[in-house]
Amino acid sequence: MLYVEVTESAFVHEGDIIRREIDRFRRAGYEVWMDDFGSGYSSLNTLKDYCFDEIKIDMAFLSKFTEKSKDIIKAIVRMAKEIGMHTLVEGVETEEQMQFVRSIGCELIQGYYYGRPMPFAEFKHTRRERGWNVETPAIRRYYGAIGSVDFLTDKPMAVVEFSRNRLHYLFANPEYMETLHSIGIESLGQSETYINSAATPISKGVVNFMEDIIQSRAEKSMTYTENGQYMKLEARYMARNGLNHLGVIHLSNITIHEGLDTLDTKGALDWVTRNLFYLYQMVTLIDFAGDTAVPLVMNSPYRKYLFQREQDLEFQLRQYTDVMVYPDDRKRFMEFNDRSSLFERAKKDPYGTIIGCFRTLGNDRKYHWDIHSILPVRSSPLDEKDFRKPLLGLLSSLPGGT
Repeated sequence: MLYVEVTESAFVHEGDIIRREIDRFRRAGYEVWMDDFGSGYSSLNTLKDYCFDEIKIDMAFLSKFTEKSKDIIKAIVRMAKEIGMHTLVEGVETEEQMQFVRSIGCELIQGYYYGRPMPFAEFKHTRRERGWNVETPAIRRYYGAIGSVDFLTDKPMAVVEFSRNRLHYLFANPEYMETLHSIGIESLGQSETYINSAATPISKGVVNFMEDIIQSRAEKSMTYTENGQYMKLEARYMARNGLNHLGVIHLSNITIHEGLDTLDTKGALDWVTRNLFYLYQMVTLIDFAGDTAVPLVMNSPYRKYLFQREQDLEFQLRQYTDVMVYPDDRKRFMEFNDRSSLFERAKKDPYGTIIGCFRTLGNDRKYHWDIHSILPVRSSPLDEKDFRKPLLGLLSSLPGGT
């Protein structure tokens, strides 16, 4: 609850003593902040020679709220993130200043925007009246994890909180909003409603994906389609506070319309690919001749094993069975994947496919009844009729197919 602030002018005459005392405070667990950064003549040298947890950007930069001063503040914030320091801007008094500081990823403000200095009794009354919460050390650490995120990136980026299978936006940059607009979503609220609605096709996929991120604490990506657009969602886990989890996501519109000969072909491939992303957590191309497996769509817990071309199909099958399939279903699943009878079984099906239902591990670490399909392919996927025809037939036979 105590932070030690050292003003920049203190370094002029007592540099060596100040350095030793800063190190002593930090070893004892106290944070040391540099006050009035930018007010002196050697700010950058001071950052080079001393270790601080946070820098307070002098209020002089906001006193004249010009484009040049904004650019300087942006550069300071970005530099601080690069060298691992948190940031605070002094002198924030207006809504415009507040929104600017927030948009560039500065973590704290100091100034009259929320209130002027007041006696403690008045402060307690004002806090109750306005519903202010007292920040605990746990909450400070939780939101402090966002401090390393570069808000000035030109990638479509948002900070989200995920709790009880629901997603909530805390921030989104203009590039992220442009990406949402490209698929017909006009606001963050509309995007939240769509993702959090169990009735939408993409909802389950995104929820499972976020649960996977929470379980693995890893940086991962998934692909899906929205309003005919192919989208790529990337997420990085940041922090946890109870049931709440923070993450940074990047959303890209990766629609590709090149290389399609006719509108009919384009329509068929578009429909096939869209349903692949919606209906399947995994799609893997198996090459019996080369004894290899190539992942095409991978939105399941098994992705940590098969995320690139792998050899030894028998080993991959047994590993998948042991990791993903419910114990009582494993024998039947191995029989389902028996390659010696695969093509004969496929010939007996009108669409040339083999379908089975097995209890399979989901991103929530529970078993669910899932459809497993085998489609024999004699040429390149999504290219030749001998692949598209059985796949279209399979998809048409499933709920929601047309």
